[in-house]
Amino acid sequence: MSKHLINLEKYEEYLKGCSAEELRQIAGAGSIDGQQFPKRYKMVVNRLREIETNAFLAVHIWFPDDKESGSKASLGLVTIYHTALGDHWRAIAAAQKLRQAYSDQTEQCAQSLSLEGWSYYMLKMFEKSRRTFEEVIEQYPSHWKAVKSAQRGLSGLDVISSPQNNQSDF
Repeated sequence: MSKHLINLEKYEEYLKGCSAEELRQIAGAGSIDGQQFPKRYKMVVNRLREIETNAFLAVHIWFPDDKESGSKASLGLVTIYHTALGDHWRAIAAAQKLRQAYSDQTEQCAQSLSLEGWSYYMLKMFEKSRRTFEEVIEQYPSHWKAVKSAQRGLSGLDVISSPQNNQSDF
């Protein structure tokens, strides 16, 4: 095993003992000793994401009857899976679970459906993405953030499917 790999393993163990605030300070400063900045920075960021994910999951355990907090925590998970981790299948599953469990929390349902549409978009499942964005606009017209996001998605899909983009240069 190389010396750098051993150092990274020790560094990863060190990070597990740090608080979220300490991790933010480390991330802001780069790295403790300046070695292998990109790998160490990524390790710090991943540890922060792990802490955030665990915090969102804990809300469900500690406050099982608090629908508003539960739905917001679930939306946080959908956002982490889609945006930070790029795990679009997991984002889709979490978004669907959110809407099933918290159907009365329409703001979070609208935003999760929009993120689901964007996840399909990133997976290049454009028809499914289009239907999902249209569903946001039809089912949640009063939730402007989700509607605006869905409209941007539909605009992007229109560009992708325009005849100019489907023509060959040959």
